[in-house]
Amino acid sequence: MHLQLHLPDQQPIYFSENQDPVILRQRMDSSITTVLAYFKYNSEKVDGRGYLYHDFPEHYVYVRKQRWKPRIQRKSIGRMYSASPFMGERYYLRLILTVVRSATSFEHLGTVDAVLHLTFKAASVALWLLEDDGEWIAMFSDAREFMTGHALRQLFAMALQFTIITNPLQIWQTFALSF
Repeated sequence: MHLQLHLPDQQPIYFSENQDPVILRQRMDSSITTVLAYFKYNSEKVDGRGYLYHDFPEHYVYVRKQRWKPRIQRKSIGRMYSASPFMGERYYLRLILTVVRSATSFEHLGTVDAVLHLTFKAASVALWLLEDDGEWIAMFSDAREFMTGHALRQLFAMALQFTIITNPLQIWQTFALSF
Protein backbone atom coordinates (compact mmCIF):
# COMPACT_ATOMS: atom_id res chain seq x y z
CA MET A 1 0.00 0.00 0.00
CA HIS A 2 1.33 3.42 -0.95
CA LEU A 3 1.50 5.78 2.01
CA GLN A 4 1.27 9.47 1.29
CA LEU A 5 4.03 11.79 2.37
CA HIS A 6 3.50 15.54 2.53
CA LEU A 7 4.46 18.47 4.69
CA PRO A 8 1.95 20.21 6.99
CA ASP A 9 -0.87 21.86 5.02
CA GLN A 10 0.59 20.62 1.73
CA GLN A 11 -1.65 17.63 1.11
CA PRO A 12 -2.97 17.40 -2.45
CA ILE A 13 -6.43 18.88 -2.99
CA TYR A 14 -8.19 18.59 -6.31
CA PHE A 15 -10.67 21.23 -7.39
CA SER A 16 -12.13 22.86 -10.46
CA GLU A 17 -10.90 26.18 -11.76
CA ASN A 18 -14.02 28.12 -10.77
CA GLN A 19 -14.45 26.55 -7.33
CA ASP A 20 -16.07 28.77 -4.71
CA PRO A 21 -13.35 29.77 -2.17
CA VAL A 22 -15.60 28.88 0.79
CA ILE A 23 -16.16 25.36 -0.57
CA LEU A 24 -12.47 25.06 -1.38
CA ARG A 25 -11.56 26.00 2.23
CA GLN A 26 -14.02 23.38 3.53
CA ARG A 27 -12.42 20.78 1.27
CA MET A 28 -8.97 21.71 2.50
CA ASP A 29 -10.02 21.54 6.15
CA SER A 30 -11.70 18.17 5.73
CA SER A 31 -9.07 16.52 3.52
CA ILE A 32 -7.67 13.35 5.00
CA THR A 33 -4.56 11.61 3.70
CA THR A 34 -3.04 8.37 4.96
CA VAL A 35 -0.52 10.26 7.11
CA LEU A 36 -3.15 12.60 8.57
CA ALA A 37 -5.41 9.64 9.30
CA TYR A 38 -2.45 7.87 10.97
CA PHE A 39 -1.95 10.88 13.26
CA LYS A 40 -5.66 11.04 14.02
CA TYR A 41 -5.89 7.32 14.82
CA ASN A 42 -2.94 7.50 17.20
CA SER A 43 -4.39 10.61 18.86
CA GLU A 44 -7.76 9.01 19.50
CA LYS A 45 -6.93 5.34 20.12
CA VAL A 46 -4.18 3.51 21.96
CA ASP A 47 -4.26 0.18 20.09
CA GLY A 48 -2.30 1.57 17.14
CA ARG A 49 0.46 3.05 19.21
CA GLY A 50 3.79 1.38 18.92
CA TYR A 51 3.72 1.10 15.15
CA LEU A 52 5.77 3.04 12.65
CA TYR A 53 3.87 4.71 9.83
CA HIS A 54 5.05 2.21 7.22
CA ASP A 55 4.11 -0.73 9.51
CA PHE A 56 0.56 0.51 10.06
CA PRO A 57 -0.98 -1.23 6.97
CA GLU A 58 0.07 -4.62 8.38
CA HIS A 59 -2.42 -4.12 11.20
CA TYR A 60 -4.95 -1.59 9.85
CA VAL A 61 -6.92 -0.97 6.67
CA TYR A 62 -7.24 2.52 5.24
CA VAL A 63 -10.78 3.45 4.32
CA ARG A 64 -10.16 5.79 1.41
CA LYS A 65 -10.17 9.47 2.34
CA GLN A 66 -11.66 8.73 5.76
CA ARG A 67 -9.77 6.77 8.41
CA TRP A 68 -7.85 3.69 9.46
CA LYS A 69 -9.65 0.69 10.96
CA PRO A 70 -8.28 -2.56 12.43
CA ARG A 71 -7.39 -5.18 9.84
CA ILE A 72 -9.35 -8.44 9.98
CA GLN A 73 -8.01 -10.37 6.99
CA ARG A 74 -4.71 -10.57 5.17
CA LYS A 75 -1.76 -8.34 5.77
CA SER A 76 -0.54 -5.50 3.66
CA ILE A 77 2.88 -3.94 3.28
CA GLY A 78 3.13 -0.18 3.59
CA ARG A 79 5.47 1.80 1.35
CA MET A 80 5.96 5.51 1.82
CA TYR A 81 6.49 7.52 -1.31
CA SER A 82 10.16 8.19 -1.79
CA ALA A 83 11.82 11.52 -1.11
CA SER A 84 15.35 12.43 -2.10
CA PRO A 85 17.61 14.74 -0.10
CA PHE A 86 16.98 17.35 -2.81
CA MET A 87 13.37 17.59 -1.59
CA GLY A 88 14.52 19.20 1.65
CA GLU A 89 11.99 19.11 4.48
CA ARG A 90 9.95 16.35 2.86
CA TYR A 91 13.06 14.12 2.92
CA TYR A 92 13.65 14.82 6.62
CA LEU A 93 9.99 14.21 7.42
CA ARG A 94 10.23 10.80 5.74
CA LEU A 95 13.41 10.05 7.65
CA ILE A 96 11.72 10.83 10.98
CA LEU A 97 8.62 8.79 10.09
CA THR A 98 10.87 5.71 9.74
CA VAL A 99 11.98 5.89 13.39
CA VAL A 100 9.27 7.63 15.45
CA ARG A 101 6.48 5.33 16.58
CA SER A 102 2.91 6.33 17.39
CA ALA A 103 3.13 9.81 15.88
CA THR A 104 0.08 11.95 16.62
CA SER A 105 0.92 15.08 14.59
CA PHE A 106 3.57 16.86 12.58
CA GLU A 107 4.45 18.73 15.80
CA HIS A 108 4.96 15.40 17.55
CA LEU A 109 7.43 14.40 14.84
CA GLY A 110 9.29 17.70 15.20
CA THR A 111 9.58 17.44 18.99
CA VAL A 112 12.70 15.82 20.40
CA ASP A 113 13.46 15.77 24.14
CA ALA A 114 10.55 18.17 24.81
CA VAL A 115 11.93 20.72 22.31
CA LEU A 116 9.81 21.57 19.26
CA HIS A 117 12.25 22.13 16.40
CA LEU A 118 11.45 24.66 13.70
CA THR A 119 12.29 22.26 10.88
CA PHE A 120 12.23 18.51 10.33
CA LYS A 121 15.91 18.78 9.42
CA ALA A 122 16.69 20.17 12.89
CA ALA A 123 14.60 17.39 14.46
CA SER A 124 16.52 14.82 12.38
CA VAL A 125 19.81 16.18 13.70
CA ALA A 126 18.46 16.10 17.28
CA LEU A 127 17.40 12.47 16.76
CA TRP A 128 20.93 11.69 15.53
CA LEU A 129 19.59 10.64 12.12
CA LEU A 130 22.08 12.95 10.41
CA GLU A 131 25.77 13.25 11.09
CA ASP A 132 27.31 16.52 12.09
CA ASP A 133 29.40 18.57 9.66
CA GLY A 134 32.78 17.51 11.08
CA GLU A 135 33.88 15.94 7.79
CA TRP A 136 32.93 19.08 5.86
CA ILE A 137 34.81 21.33 8.28
CA ALA A 138 37.92 19.14 7.94
CA MET A 139 37.64 19.17 4.15
CA PHE A 140 37.27 22.97 3.92
CA SER A 141 40.15 23.41 6.41
CA ASP A 142 42.41 21.37 4.15
CA ALA A 143 41.07 22.93 0.96
CA ARG A 144 41.69 26.53 2.05
CA GLU A 145 45.40 25.74 2.25
CA PHE A 146 45.73 25.11 -1.50
CA MET A 147 42.57 26.46 -3.19
CA THR A 148 41.77 30.00 -4.24
CA GLY A 149 38.75 31.81 -2.83
CA HIS A 150 36.92 31.34 -6.13
CA ALA A 151 37.60 27.59 -6.14
CA LEU A 152 36.49 27.31 -2.47
CA ARG A 153 33.25 29.12 -3.26
CA GLN A 154 32.61 26.74 -6.14
CA LEU A 155 33.33 23.76 -3.89
CA PHE A 156 30.95 25.15 -1.25
CA ALA A 157 28.24 25.71 -3.88
CA MET A 158 28.64 22.15 -5.16
CA ALA A 159 28.47 20.78 -1.60
CA LEU A 160 25.24 22.70 -1.03
CA GLN A 161 23.75 21.56 -4.30
CA PHE A 162 24.69 17.90 -4.34
CA THR A 163 25.10 16.81 -0.71
CA ILE A 164 23.60 17.25 2.72
CA ILE A 165 25.33 19.78 4.93
CA THR A 166 23.45 19.98 8.22
CA ASN A 167 24.46 23.55 9.08
CA PRO A 168 25.67 25.44 5.99
CA LEU A 169 25.55 28.83 7.73
CA GLN A 170 28.06 27.66 10.34
CA ILE A 171 30.44 26.42 7.65
CA TRP A 172 30.06 29.67 5.71
CA GLN A 173 30.79 31.74 8.82
CA THR A 174 33.78 29.55 9.75
CA PHE A 175 35.40 29.89 6.34
CA ALA A 176 34.00 33.24 5.19
CA LEU A 177 37.38 34.96 5.12
CA SER A 178 38.76 32.17 2.92
CA PHE A 179 35.85 32.28 0.49
